[in-house]
Amino acid sequence: MQINLFRETWTLLKKEAVLEWRTKNSIQAILIYALSTVFVCYWALHTTEPPVWNALFWVIMVFSSINAAAKSFMQENQARQLYLFTMASPQAMFISKLIFSSVIMVVLTLCSIFLYSLLLGFPVIYPDKYLLCLVMGALNLSAIFTLLSAIASRAGNNMTLLSILGLPLVLPVIFILIRFSASTLMGAVLMSGSRDLIALAMLYIIIVGTSLLVFPYIWRD
Repeated sequence: MQINLFRETWTLLKKEAVLEWRTKNSIQAILIYALSTVFVCYWALHTTEPPVWNALFWVIMVFSSINAAAKSFMQENQARQLYLFTMASPQAMFISKLIFSSVIMVVLTLCSIFLYSLLLGFPVIYPDKYLLCLVMGALNLSAIFTLLSAIASRAGNNMTLLSILGLPLVLPVIFILIRFSASTLMGAVLMSGSRDLIALAMLYIIIVGTSLLVFPYIWRD
């Protein structure tokens, strides 16, 4: 069973990569959106205080993640969904979408922080801890919006539903991310930083575990 799940997941993951490589529309649009938003912030502010710098970056990443991870299921038409339903298990389908969305989100986050730091500086005392926070944030946001994309796709690709459902799920994650990342700017990554990191890891496990339990019922609807 586990071998079949691995094979199905790997096959679907290769399918996602091949389709994206052929079109390149999604990645290009997402990168342009994120980078243009960063440039607008630079043009409007030029310089910011570290807390504002940090909070503004996570606001950019939340809206970018909606465009990045939300496309995972919403870009599939009904004919392709029916075909995949007969060829692979729901768990393999979700895991492949989650992995692909996570990779895109991590790359998008690293590209955004590079340009953001290039234009507005990088006032971080612990860059290794901050980069770890970025990766954990990207993984959590991709997990949330991948599940919500599956729900919205079954409701006629309703982006309004995606935004409404995403707000209460994203807020706790963003609160922890801002608090943890802010501590890396002020040089206070001690016990509180470890607790925030554990909280982010636990939230990710809960989100992914819940998604794997709920997704088969969504997919069979």
